[in-house]
Amino acid sequence: MSMQPTAAARDFTAVLAENIHISGKVWGRSPQKATDPTRRFVCTHGWLDNANSWDAAIPKLVEAYGDAVTFLALDFAGHGWSDARTETDEYVIHRNVYDVLQIADLLGWDQFGIMGHSMGGGIGLVIAGAFPDRVSTLISVDILGPVAVPDDRVPDLLRRAFMDRLRFIQPKKISTYASLADAAVARARSGEVSLETAKILMDRGAARVEGNEDGKWTWRNDQRLRGTMPWMFTNDGVLELIKRIKAPVLVVLAPTMTGSGEQVEGRIEVLGSRGTVVRMPDASHYLHMEPETVGEFAAAVQNFLGERVWRASNAKL
Repeated sequence: MSMQPTAAARDFTAVLAENIHISGKVWGRSPQKATDPTRRFVCTHGWLDNANSWDAAIPKLVEAYGDAVTFLALDFAGHGWSDARTETDEYVIHRNVYDVLQIADLLGWDQFGIMGHSMGGGIGLVIAGAFPDRVSTLISVDILGPVAVPDDRVPDLLRRAFMDRLRFIQPKKISTYASLADAAVARARSGEVSLETAKILMDRGAARVEGNEDGKWTWRNDQRLRGTMPWMFTNDGVLELIKRIKAPVLVVLAPTMTGSGEQVEGRIEVLGSRGTVVRMPDASHYLHMEPETVGEFAAAVQNFLGERVWRASNAKL
């Protein structure tokens, strides 16, 4: 593992099994000096995003806590500055679970908090349910667990996943853009995110096309991520994971929550008193990034940590 200073944070790199390099960035206390399990967090991002997903929210938290808390934001494999998975590997949720646990083990973190957005929040819930003694706190942004697939859709989705895998064996023509700004515009047009937020994501999510004399830009993400995932959850399985969670959970939801409203509300009911739910009716899916809502999100996190986590553990700042 190595860390180098940057203007906003400190770069982080870990080498995992199969020699895959996972990149990220650290705010606050050094991970090696973070000894309190309630004050060290792995921060995970959504599908096709990257560690810059936390560039708006975490500085607000660091402003409040200084170096008393560690926030480690990761680029999942195939995203941002991290390596792509090998040709024989798959992009499925349980591989990301494995990577997060590997990094925690490398840091000597037997227990830690997870703050995750969208797909990253779903991954956080899987870890909290499957390894309840390892997760001290779970903060889930606009999602509560992986999206579940109805039984009658499984055959068609599996077929699509296998066909996508075959389709991506051969390199495909990539989309290119004249400038990083143009790439950000394209990202914003895809929906759910403003141009300002898209620029933050593209700063880590785009790169110049190799060997292109025109200096064009394209996505850093592995093309295979755009295929259908071949490994799916049932809602009953997610509910069982929720039942096993021991950590206090903060769920921050916008009207655009990932997953059906009925599905999410049923999970909140099962979570019961372990959960704190904050609803932001005027927010978008990127509520933790957008200038209009990031302050409210950061305040919700601070209130939750102060009242439900640190007060309960007598670990007041």
